[in-house]
Amino acid sequence: MGALKLYHRSLELDQIQPETWLSIGNIHYYNKDKPQALSAYEKAKDLRPDHARTYNNIGTIYKDDRNYPEALSNYKLAFKYDSDYALACRNIGDVYLKDGKNLEAIDWLYKATGLDPDNLYGWYWLGRAYYRS
Repeated sequence: MGALKLYHRSLELDQIQPETWLSIGNIHYYNKDKPQALSAYEKAKDLRPDHARTYNNIGTIYKDDRNYPEALSNYKLAFKYDSDYALACRNIGDVYLKDGKNLEAIDWLYKATGLDPDNLYGWYWLGRAYYRS
C-alpha cells in the first residue's frame, strides 16, 4: 500500500486530522500535482486555521506559480501563527528578492538567520540580497 492510500484509510476513521491532510498535500506537491496539493492544504487549513506550516506550504505553491502577493500573504500568516518559524521568514525574504525588493528581503532574511543561525540557506540568501542591494 502506498502512503496516500494509508492516509486516506486513516481519514476514513477520523476526518479531523489536519496533519494527515498536510501530508497528503505534500505528497501531491512533490508529485507535481499542485491543484491536489492545494486542495489538501486547504482542508488542513479549514481544520486548523492557525497552523503555520499549512500556510507556508500554500505560499510555496503560489511562489512556484509566481503569484507573489498570494505567496507573501500566506507566508506572513505562517509567521503570524508561529513567530519562531525561520522557514516562513526565509520564504518571505525569497519572495521579496524575486520581486526585486531587496531591502525588504534583507529584513526578513536577517530574521530567518536570527531564528535559525545554523541554516546555510538563510545565510546564502541573505548574502545574495545584500549583493543585489
